[in-house]
Amino acid sequence: MSIEATHDFGATWPSFVWDLKAMRDVAEVLRTSLVQRTFFEGLDVNDNGLKSYSTKPVVIYNKSETARRLKPKGGTPWKGQRGPNKGRVVGRFYEDGYKQYKAESRKGLNERSVEVDLILSGQLSRSIGVQAISKTGVTITPRGAAVAYAGATHLKRNWWGISPRNNADLVAALPEIIGACINRAVAGKQ
Repeated sequence: MSIEATHDFGATWPSFVWDLKAMRDVAEVLRTSLVQRTFFEGLDVNDNGLKSYSTKPVVIYNKSETARRLKPKGGTPWKGQRGPNKGRVVGRFYEDGYKQYKAESRKGLNERSVEVDLILSGQLSRSIGVQAISKTGVTITPRGAAVAYAGATHLKRNWWGISPRNNADLVAALPEIIGACINRAVAGKQ
């Protein structure tokens, strides 16, 4: 699962002007904009709000992967029904589903916080990185353990890609990137 952004700047700029450092800057602008849009503003690839969390009743078990990443708070204690944990509290029950679990378990929420932020432990947002850079393109991918679930998260919420907002952020940064690139080219030719 990767995003590839390509453009032949050699067609509009002399090849000695556009360099790998400029493409690295382009990649970093796109990566930063993607993380900001998705994880902190809660917008999908079309710059619309992400699909809401489920309101179907759910039990978050204390030893689950979900609980390991975001400790369950609130809800109602859920006792084991059978086996060695019968009668012991083994998790939390949320009548209003995953939406209630996220709302009650997250820290630091305020009126500016987005409802759907795709952050459980922050692993996915931290994993987004630049994989490859060439003179005409960049490839941005999730890395590490997040690769295992990034695709499934995208299928459910359509967040992976360059949105019109990401493109506008890049266009706004291009004059500075191009200016720095020209300065490097001129400095090397004197």
